[in-house]
Formats: sequence, C-alpha cells, structure tokens
Amino acid sequence: MAGITLHYFDYHARGECAKMIMRYYGVEYTDHLISGEEWGQLKTTGFTEFGQLPRLDIDGKQMVQSFAMYRYLCQKHGAYPTDPYQIYLVESLCQLRDDIYGAVMPNFYVSNTEGIANWYRDNMPRMLKMIEKRLVENNSGNHFFVGNAVSLADFVMFQFGYDHFLRANLKQYESVLSDNAPNFYQFVLYFKDSNENLRNYLAARAEKAF
Repeated sequence: MAGITLHYFDYHARGECAKMIMRYYGVEYTDHLISGEEWGQLKTTGFTEFGQLPRLDIDGKQMVQSFAMYRYLCQKHGAYPTDPYQIYLVESLCQLRDDIYGAVMPNFYVSNTEGIANWYRDNMPRMLKMIEKRLVENNSGNHFFVGNAVSLADFVMFQFGYDHFLRANLKQYESVLSDNAPNFYQFVLYFKDSNENLRNYLAARAEKAF
C-alpha cells in the first residue's frame, strides 16, 4: 500500500485512530499536517469531498469521513467481522464513542478546562460503565471487545481510552477510567503493550492539545 497520505490538522482527534490502525499493521504513510491558514485556502478548492478533514489518500482513491476510513483500513487487514451481529456490536460501540466525542470535545476546542473537568466528573463515569459492561460481556473481557480477535471496536475504544485518560495532558483523569471501568482500563494497558509498532509510535508521538 504505497503512496498513502493522511491529511489532517495538527491534533490527535479524528485522525488519530486511522494512524493507530496503520501503525499497528506496519503500514507506511505520509502525515500531512494542515495549519488553519492552509485549510482556509484548501477548503474552497474541493480538496475534500464533503468539505471536512481528515482525508485519506489510499489505493488511488481519496477518502473522507473518519469512521469510514477506519472501517476501510480494518477491512483491508481482516479486523472487521462478517457476522451481522458482530458487525452490530462493533458499530454500536463506534457510535457510542462518537456520542461521547461529540459531547465532550467542544470543551477542548475552546480550552474550557472547567467544562472538561465537569464533564469527566458528571458524565464520563456513566459512559465508561456502559463500555465496561460491553467488554465484560465478551468472554469476560478477554482483551477484545467483539469476538476473539482484534477488530475496529478495539482500535476505536483503545484510542478513546488512551487519548482521553492516559496521555500526558489528561493523565489526571486516569483514575476516572480505572475506578469506573477497571476491565476497560486493563484493556487499554494491554492493547498498547500487545503491539510493538503501536507501543513505539505512542512513545515517540508528540503531545497535542486534543
């Protein structure tokens, strides 16, 4: 898969899960970080089909919409189920994660530290307990969210768990994760250490605002 480029802002956010999937599978890609000024010029040119980032250039195609990219990458590497019920399990977790993202991220965009703290205190525990329940229901939490192999759900949930609770800028909220979802917390630690490519990427990755 030569000539892959991910175009996104200099944040983790919606581009990061695609990066983690590619790193996990040892896929080389170009990380095109777009400044606000550059995006102001690009977005009126039809650079992205729907006028949003990220954009993934792969297999001679230009892809948009972050979750569609994640699915494409996982399907290429056998990390997406074929059973209809398992697909439901994967997709419902992805949508739950996107619901959480949509609710909390506006606070990050405007650096509302009080709003972030309030959301983690008042709302995050309930969301984490939902995720914890789903993980434990799958073979008592056997390191996979769906079935017995890595799937899109694992990448999406790992990126959420790691980037919202364990990275340096948000590590003060680690106990929110460990106290409310201990199995999910152990999953995040396990998943990071289970793949050398991913572990090395995270060790060298620059810290960003969100």
